[in-house]
Amino acid sequence: MNLEKLQIWSGLLANLGVIAGIIFLAVELEQNSSMMAAQTRTNITSEIIDSMEKEADPLVQESFQKIQAGEPLNSEQLQTMNLFLAQRLRHWENVLYQYNQGLFDDEEFSGVLAFIEVTMNSQFAQELWSQQHPFYSPIFQEFVDGIIEN
Repeated sequence: MNLEKLQIWSGLLANLGVIAGIIFLAVELEQNSSMMAAQTRTNITSEIIDSMEKEADPLVQESFQKIQAGEPLNSEQLQTMNLFLAQRLRHWENVLYQYNQGLFDDEEFSGVLAFIEVTMNSQFAQELWSQQHPFYSPIFQEFVDGIIEN
């Protein structure tokens, strides 16, 4: 009889240990998800800051002014702006991917989306997109095409 009770209690304690392990694992996974989201946010912020620093370049500023005025760009300005916009497109593709993975929330994404919409509203950006869109993921292609169509 005592051996049976000991086996029952041992089994119960083992089961409680398994349940405690599962709870611990769930807590660890939640903490890991929060950490990944924070790290993603930090990386995206760093990319935005890098882009802003590039935007401060006098050649980029002059090129933006010409685009806004509808003036043609010289070859250096055109190459600079093509690279600048391509960098932004890659950044936005990454942001969309992180958003779709749940690592970038709706509130944060809405600000990026507004910026994408303004940028892709320009004829220059749309012309570049028409040349470069095959080099991006199908999901991102569909996303940007949807913005341009609206």
